Amino acid sequence: MALTNEATGLLGTLSSFTFLAPVAGLSAMALLALYIWNRTRSTHSLMSRLWQLFHGKRDCKDATTATFLDGQPALMQFRFTTGVRARTAGQAHALIEWAKRNNEDMGDIAACGGFFDLEKVGLKDDLPRNHHHILKFAFTMALLLALFALCLAMLMPKAIVSLKASGASFVMSTNHAKPLWQGDGFSKDQCRDVEQFETTGFTSTDAKLICKMFDDPGITKFINDAIFVQRLLLGFIALNVFAYLLSSLRWLTQGIQACKMRDRIRIRSASTVPLEVLPG
Repeated sequence: MALTNEATGLLGTLSSFTFLAPVAGLSAMALLALYIWNRTRSTHSLMSRLWQLFHGKRDCKDATTATFLDGQPALMQFRFTTGVRARTAGQAHALIEWAKRNNEDMGDIAACGGFFDLEKVGLKDDLPRNHHHILKFAFTMALLLALFALCLAMLMPKAIVSLKASGASFVMSTNHAKPLWQGDGFSKDQCRDVEQFETTGFTSTDAKLICKMFDDPGITKFINDAIFVQRLLLGFIALNVFAYLLSSLRWLTQGIQACKMRDRIRIRSASTVPLEVLPG
């Protein structure tokens, strides 16, 4: 069945987006490289691949350098798989021995985050107390509510504006205005009955001025531009709140996991029976 000219044009439009495939592939590779760097905090894997790409897999002639380079992939693998950013192979070995000695999982060590001292190889002494967790939880919930409110405000199809003359702030669309705090507001149709302005939350002067704005030919463009700028600003604030939320949540969960590990170690230490009191 032959395609009409209109159908052929549509297919041509669809095929014109195929250039996005390599872009998507490169973006995926970049995100993967960023993820690996975030886990290992090292560019060793990337640099090794680049070196092999241009120089091949020829062995290093210097024995000391070769030994060092051969040990780096193992250290990067340890960082990537466990999430624990040991600085050196020796530190990784010490962490493994500590985990065995204390019957702890490496994933639990990673979950403690900054509350586990990688240099001392053990939990820090100044762990958060219960009231710290409560306060941090309340702060985290406050940030979550703030983020939720900002997202709702971004979806709102009205502009938040204020009158220069009176300073009154309100939300406005092309046919409705409502005060931010008190009052039900009014629609463009209600402008015919000026006696109702007293119950809207606006003064009579402000309400009449807003009614004139409804009739302005440029009201639609003004509202759309105001909403666009408003969403950009709210989005920027929301990103900052989201970053603080992640940081607060990370501190809270890491502190809780560190306290749980400390309690497990204390229980095991208290339940250990000294060898000299065993019979026989």
